[in-house]
Amino acid sequence: KGCLYNILGSYNKDLSKIVLKKCMQYLESRYQTDGKMKGTWCRFNESAPIWYTQEHSEILITLSQILELAPNLLYEIEFSNSVVYTWIEESKEWINSYIIEN
Repeated sequence: KGCLYNILGSYNKDLSKIVLKKCMQYLESRYQTDGKMKGTWCRFNESAPIWYTQEHSEILITLSQILELAPNLLYEIEFSNSVVYTWIEESKEWINSYIIEN
């Protein structure tokens, strides 16, 4: 969120874009595309199946704010809006399956 706010406020905009790009690359590397944790950024571990929904919520809030407040920002850092929309949709499915139903 800090990067987004810096960019919107024109404070250290270039540096904030570099940091945001690294954050998005990290999220992309952690994102689960299948299995029990599909729709999260958590690799499932049977011996320690922990995923903190607060962190999940913070990620989703930040991604949503980027899409709403700075719709061209992801393009500017060479990241796809469609990937983020997919993450949000799959995250909703995970929330409905594992949080609401259980």
